[in-house]
Amino acid sequence: MEDRLRAQFTRSVCFDDFDNTETKRHVLRGTELKYTKTLKVFDLFREMHPGAPSPPDVQTFKAFMKFVATNTAGRVHETVLPDSLDGWRRDFETAFQRNRNYKFPQSVSRTMKEFIHKGLGLKEGEMERANTSPNDIATLLLQLWCKDFKEYRGTTRDRSRVQMAAAILMYCFTSARTGEIHESTARRGTARRKIDGSNVDDEEQAAQVLAACYKHFILTVERVDGKAMLVLTYQREFVKNYWRKKSWELPVHAFYEIYTESTALLFNPILYFLSMASGDNAFRDFAAVDELMDAVEQLAAKPKQEDTLFTIHFKEHIKGTPVFRQYGDLTLSKAPAKSRGADAFGKEFADLGRRSNYTCNLTPRGCRRWLLMEADTRYSESARMKLASHTDRDRFQKSYTHPLCEVDGQATFLGIKQHRNEHIKTRRSAAIYKQPALWHSLPAKEEIEFYHRADIIALGRDIEELDDRIAETKEEDNRHSLHKKKRRLLNKRQALYTVALREFQKDQPQKFGHEKVDSLGTSEYTFFSYARRVMPERDLLAQILPMKVELRSPEGRQALRAMEALCKQECEIAYRTSLKPIDGHCICGQAMNKLYPHRHWLHLYRCYKKRVQKMGPSNFAELCFECDSWYQTEEDWNQHCKQHLETPKDLLRCDPIVFRNAPVKAGFCPFCLGNSMLSPAQRMHQYVPEKSCSEWFNHIENHLHKLELESTPFCSHPACTFEANTIDGLRHHLRDVHCYRPLRQQKRKRLNSLSTETKNDQASPLPLERPCKLPRTHSATETACIDPQLRLVN
Repeated sequence: MEDRLRAQFTRSVCFDDFDNTETKRHVLRGTELKYTKTLKVFDLFREMHPGAPSPPDVQTFKAFMKFVATNTAGRVHETVLPDSLDGWRRDFETAFQRNRNYKFPQSVSRTMKEFIHKGLGLKEGEMERANTSPNDIATLLLQLWCKDFKEYRGTTRDRSRVQMAAAILMYCFTSARTGEIHESTARRGTARRKIDGSNVDDEEQAAQVLAACYKHFILTVERVDGKAMLVLTYQREFVKNYWRKKSWELPVHAFYEIYTESTALLFNPILYFLSMASGDNAFRDFAAVDELMDAVEQLAAKPKQEDTLFTIHFKEHIKGTPVFRQYGDLTLSKAPAKSRGADAFGKEFADLGRRSNYTCNLTPRGCRRWLLMEADTRYSESARMKLASHTDRDRFQKSYTHPLCEVDGQATFLGIKQHRNEHIKTRRSAAIYKQPALWHSLPAKEEIEFYHRADIIALGRDIEELDDRIAETKEEDNRHSLHKKKRRLLNKRQALYTVALREFQKDQPQKFGHEKVDSLGTSEYTFFSYARRVMPERDLLAQILPMKVELRSPEGRQALRAMEALCKQECEIAYRTSLKPIDGHCICGQAMNKLYPHRHWLHLYRCYKKRVQKMGPSNFAELCFECDSWYQTEEDWNQHCKQHLETPKDLLRCDPIVFRNAPVKAGFCPFCLGNSMLSPAQRMHQYVPEKSCSEWFNHIENHLHKLELESTPFCSHPACTFEANTIDGLRHHLRDVHCYRPLRQQKRKRLNSLSTETKNDQASPLPLERPCKLPRTHSATETACIDPQLRLVN
């Protein structure tokens, strides 16, 4: 044996190629920057306190911790929490050991820990850790599809809504951490290091790999419990410490198409995935999702004895594309596409919770926490650890279990066999943080007070000064710098507004069983009911998704086609059924692409109105923007208005609304609606923003001026009959309930070096497009060119 070893190990090494330096464990780039920051703060502390030694003694260390606590803002309280400061202290000690070769004695570390918690007088506290239950997720998805008043950004902006719903279900069904499905900025360097072992400074490449891409999904058709169905398999590659794991150690999840119980369609993750994949043209063998579903139906009709495991392949070039992308890369027009960041998704998730009337910030971690607690009661410990990607068996007990005891103490103590546990699950969820009627913007009175605060006025002046400087600056670099400063000021003002809104929401009265008309802001709660008029796909989805139907049912196929269209179509311009172009042209023959987007609806409205007038018996035409129907006689219009006035709550909102360059609602006068001395048509006079909203605004101002002179400030709207003590109180009521907002004031003239001609061009609005002249008589051919869906009421 000794001879064999001598024969094998014959090459010697040079000792000069090595040293006695200890190799430090690799840390992520973000962690290294965090360590470096603590050392820079300490160096700044020493500059401000010249007598401070380095490394610090106990006295200097205590002063340094006081210095950090004084200059650090907290998120729970105004000052930093003791636990947060103790974590900062540990980072500082680690940074000193790694970068300056000094390890603090254990006695010093223990002394500083006790000093932070007891000697600094910091307030204890912790962030809210609400679990997210299935009922909470249902509330979020219903808000997203059936009630939402937020308009997302991007060309195909509704795809953001689809991928938002898909991501929510992914986190709920996989227990993934936020940085596993979306791009984790904290692990970019490690991703690059794992790929090719090169330098970790190139964040652009790392951003492409740290996200769920099509290569992580496998879509198959197979028989499950005797039923042929679609199965989507997802491999969670970017779990915690994934660079130390083998491929077989990474968790894999399988989602099926058909539930064993009747479940609402909005809980089907395959619905969203198929829509996004078809929108990206990701399928190799299928051009549209309808073609794929037809193939699945044919396969399901075959006898059970035949093999039914078939893979639906993705195109090779699409496999590295992130499924959940940023706003600018929704259409894949740029290459490579960038994934949406985990931090951005977390903020969007919390914002959706706020829009759903939750007073706390919901987090994807709440979904993970709920799933792991449910898995702990139904599966083995090893299965739960595999689901969570845990290696420490005690981690679940320390970080994920809810403090609420799940034992029914009443029934157990009294010996009652039937236990109750539904109230325990409800209390474990975020339901306690949900308020049925929550203000999503400050009421008029509080908002006026906010904008009259000294700090807000000062911010407004600074923003106006930056506007002047931007207008006067010609160099692009300087303009970019000024725009960044302006954006910071705008973000600061918005943050202060959010703080004021949160404080108001805390003190908002909550009386269950009582509902008042002016108990909440009308604007946010009614917006989608009007916007859906020009979004047929969204309108259809709002009706179908809450249904308990299967994906291959007629309703499910309709929802799938509608969602596929949302992932493909551009959303800049929308049309009402009564004001639609025909093959891209107006009924007068004008090509719509020759007009500015905001002029489409007005051109169509004028041409259709003139055409309908000539088609009627009395040269009369009126479009009801509530019903989307044309009326050709004054008698019919008067009778129709009378029907609307019988349900005045439907007319509670009185402002005109233009959404996606289409009029979805005309303006009304709340005072005229309640004036029984007028005819129904006069009471329901529609203010269409043909040129501006000034006619509607001036009309209401005349009413207010008259009421102010008569000292009788009351609202005569038939749905509220509100009486105020002052005219300002009435204005606040009109703004909060009837959405009457005064016109924006014109921006003050800026002193710049533009020529007079240029100023005149910028100051004067573009002329409105007029409808072309139509012949006095119309033939049957001309009548036939009108959209067949146009509703004419004779």
